[in-house]
Amino acid sequence: MTAAREETVTQTARPDKVILVGSPNVGKSVLFGLLTGRYVTVSNYPGTSVEIVEGILQAGGGRGNRKVVDSPGVHSLIPRSEDEEVTRNILLRSPGAGVLQVVDAKNLRRGLLVTSQLADAGLPMALVLNMVDEAEERGIRVDREALAARLGVEVIPTVATQRRGLRGIRRSLDRLSVPRPLVRFPDPVEEAVQRLEAMLPEMPLARRFVALNLLAGDPSLGRVLRELD
Repeated sequence: MTAAREETVTQTARPDKVILVGSPNVGKSVLFGLLTGRYVTVSNYPGTSVEIVEGILQAGGGRGNRKVVDSPGVHSLIPRSEDEEVTRNILLRSPGAGVLQVVDAKNLRRGLLVTSQLADAGLPMALVLNMVDEAEERGIRVDREALAARLGVEVIPTVATQRRGLRGIRRSLDRLSVPRPLVRFPDPVEEAVQRLEAMLPEMPLARRFVALNLLAGDPSLGRVLRELD
């Protein structure tokens, strides 16, 4: 893979729906509970056995009510499991939503794969850098300002188990932005992506993301796109 392209950061309007995205065991569900309080709904995603948890952002989260969705844990948005397929489909079926991506500060590289895919999808987001206390205990210190400048999104350090960083998360929801592209693939892949993009209709996610999923051979995507048509 070659160097990423530099593009202008796109600001977004205040989203009425916020989707928490992240790998398993990064503290995503703890943050969801702190943001939404006690009153949540749990249901299976249609046609699957995967549970989806939804709630309403509690007081201190800005003007009006906002739905918050705790999506299943993912290592990638090009699905290799039912959980990853469900999370991808939630994003596809949520036009105008914003994303809070939660990453483990000790394993930042793993989380940045998903960040790059969110950038390809054109989704406005903020990056929640959780477990910074555990990272510091291991001698890991993330240059938050440099990371925010590179990604083009706000980076919020948190310790969910201690309620640290919640105010910063709530403030970030009114200034989400689309990340800068992080990856440019070899020229033959980029050319194939461009050809596919030209054949795709408008949809909630950027056509680049959909084209990359199709090139990766995602067998479930066609069905979802037909439903959205």
